[in-house]
Amino acid sequence: MLELNVEIRGEPTLVPPAEDTIEKGNLYFLSNIDNFPLKITTVYCYQPTENEGNIEEEKLVEVLKSSLSKVLVHYYPLAGRLTTDSEGRLVVDCTDEGAVFVEAKAHCTIQEIGDDTVAMAELVYESPAAKNIIEVPPLAAQVPPFLDRSILRARNPPKIEFPHHEYASIEDVSNTDDIYNENIIYKSFCFEYEKIQKLKMAAMEDGVVDKCSTFEVVSAFIWKSRTQALKLRYDQRVKYVLVVDGRLRFDPPLPENYFGNGVVITSPAYVPGRELAIFCPNPKEKNVIDVLLSFPASSMKIFEELMNI
Repeated sequence: MLELNVEIRGEPTLVPPAEDTIEKGNLYFLSNIDNFPLKITTVYCYQPTENEGNIEEEKLVEVLKSSLSKVLVHYYPLAGRLTTDSEGRLVVDCTDEGAVFVEAKAHCTIQEIGDDTVAMAELVYESPAAKNIIEVPPLAAQVPPFLDRSILRARNPPKIEFPHHEYASIEDVSNTDDIYNENIIYKSFCFEYEKIQKLKMAAMEDGVVDKCSTFEVVSAFIWKSRTQALKLRYDQRVKYVLVVDGRLRFDPPLPENYFGNGVVITSPAYVPGRELAIFCPNPKEKNVIDVLLSFPASSMKIFEELMNI
């Protein structure tokens, strides 16, 4: 893991909207999909243009602050604070307080960090005063938003139409707790076009299926290899959970530029889960997929051997 030296310059500041927003003083509705008490951190990297590369750092910081304040006029919920309404639901209090802005400098290049997600986490500012999700200021940057999240308001009364395996609890008969006391290793695996085609041929050679998608075959291969790497018992039930972008899958589809969580969790089968596998298109080559995941150290060694096909 790369040792990052991140220098925080000055104190964190609040950047308020450039002008009063249309919902200042009101509570902003959050759908059930938004109401997961979970904080997700992301890092966005931007290559400066030739002109931007010559701008003095102080001027660049002021440009970013000015741009952020203008964006927050349209994305006003991100300038507010999380709270709860009279029913105990998470909502956003549109206070126009602003987004937290921190100036920092990492004494390395993005290329040096690569796909080291543990090191990259050092680039994310954590609010030291926040004791829970309510006290974490929301912040994001996206395209012009469709702000009405009430279109995903739950039915009243609720109507459950099929089993939700994604929320089922599963007994750990393989006693994997001990192995997860080991050091956790993060690594990226590259699936080139030739490897993907080889996996597809192997999946179809017995004639049970006559076609399979790249996602299906890579997911199945990782699932099978994971089971072997963790040395799970043959009678161990595990849960294979997919995170799906539902924006185009809702009926009717969500509006373009919907500003809210449109991601849903699905579980197609009982098959245990503490790892998260992230599928990313390779930025340099077409038909290549990078899969980022983590394992306990001893299991990662086995998993790496299984990847050599």
